[in-house]
Amino acid sequence: MVRRLTKSGRSARVVREAKGIYSLDLALALHRAPRIEVMVANPRAPRDFVKAFMLRSKTDNLDASALLELVRRMPFVSWRPPRQTAFALRAFSRRIAALIKIRTQERNRLHAAEHSRESPAAIRRDIEVNLRHLDRRINR
Repeated sequence: MVRRLTKSGRSARVVREAKGIYSLDLALALHRAPRIEVMVANPRAPRDFVKAFMLRSKTDNLDASALLELVRRMPFVSWRPPRQTAFALRAFSRRIAALIKIRTQERNRLHAAEHSRESPAAIRRDIEVNLRHLDRRINR
């Protein structure tokens, strides 16, 4: 993509919606490439822009057209990646949130196992061990 955008020494401006980890990786790769400027748009901006035209369908072509039209009408704001510490903080907070979700699932399983006459004690103990392990990981 970088080679195609900068073919024959051209420079390029790329606008990308901020959607997920793959969008971030693409924005970082484009930002590091010579002769490419990157703008990362809040996903609400093109969506709200499309709504203003009272268009209700949701297709990739419509999204791309809306983003292009939005960029034509709005100033291009070059994106600068956050510092490495911000990436680390984001990764840790997402991991903690995922572990908390797993812990909640395990607590629900333990509750169900404790209230079922058919649930073996070994299953309850295994869930309790896993809950202690999750607590340690979250705290660490």
